[in-house]
Amino acid sequence: AAQRPPKLRRLASPSALLDLITERGMPIFYSKRDLACCFDTLEAPKALQPFFGRPPVVAHDFATRAGLALDDLHQYIDGDGPDDLTGSTVLFPVSTCWPQGFAWSSCVAQETSLHICAQAGIVEDRILSVDHIVPEDLSEAAAVCTDDILLFDADLHIGQRRAAALDEKFGEAGLVVNRAKDVDQALEMIGLGCEFSNSPAKIEPDSLRTARSLAAALALSTDLCATRDAVHSLLGVMQWSCLLQRGVYSCFDACYGFVDHEQRDVAVEVPPDVASELLAAAFLQPLLVADFERQWLPEVTACDASGSYGFG
Repeated sequence: AAQRPPKLRRLASPSALLDLITERGMPIFYSKRDLACCFDTLEAPKALQPFFGRPPVVAHDFATRAGLALDDLHQYIDGDGPDDLTGSTVLFPVSTCWPQGFAWSSCVAQETSLHICAQAGIVEDRILSVDHIVPEDLSEAAAVCTDDILLFDADLHIGQRRAAALDEKFGEAGLVVNRAKDVDQALEMIGLGCEFSNSPAKIEPDSLRTARSLAAALALSTDLCATRDAVHSLLGVMQWSCLLQRGVYSCFDACYGFVDHEQRDVAVEVPPDVASELLAAAFLQPLLVADFERQWLPEVTACDASGSYGFG
């Protein structure tokens, strides 16, 4: 088994973006780049590729599915392959890229995106993360979540230059960007499962995801029947949104015990308290709004148990 990978550096989450504070009435220009098929474009080292094996398949089935002649398979066989390849020869496909779902793949993708940001001139201290101190100057900030890079700029022209620099470095690295998801210096954006907007500048859960979560929770409270995998999926979506207001995590209790079970893909009766917790959290989702224009309180309040200091 592989060693556990290190914790992903500078990993973005809704919690990290709560520190993005701006002056009242000052817009934030949002930009986004999303790598297309990220894990399929990150080539794994040659020495590791044999460890990314797939179930065996006979040569005839492989060639038929790939639309190739049997002899054409020789060019894809590494090592000491058979000279007399026949339709019944057993082949073991291996991945030449970092497979999705493998813990180290996410680590490699995150480091790749961080490297591209550095090459594009984005200072690492400006990349928001809950594990690092918030930069004093938030006029140019960024967020990186494996194959997603979000830019937050107070100046339109600086935002244009930073996005263009990212595009240039993506091209040099041979990484493909999903242009259908590009956002360039917009006043509104959807990213990391959240909606970003202005007037006032704020972040909130993606309204479409919120609507779907509410519909699923309502259906669950009516039918009280689902697989544990389905309930776990709904719980995960809601938990992600709760990162904007962590107090809402208090809604969940019985859910954790229900999804923690070996039998996950068989429809079972869902306890009413589990359905009620999910429904309560679903109704609270639209209220999880964080205002980027909130101001610091100009006073510091002290409280102490002493009879002669503080409030007594």
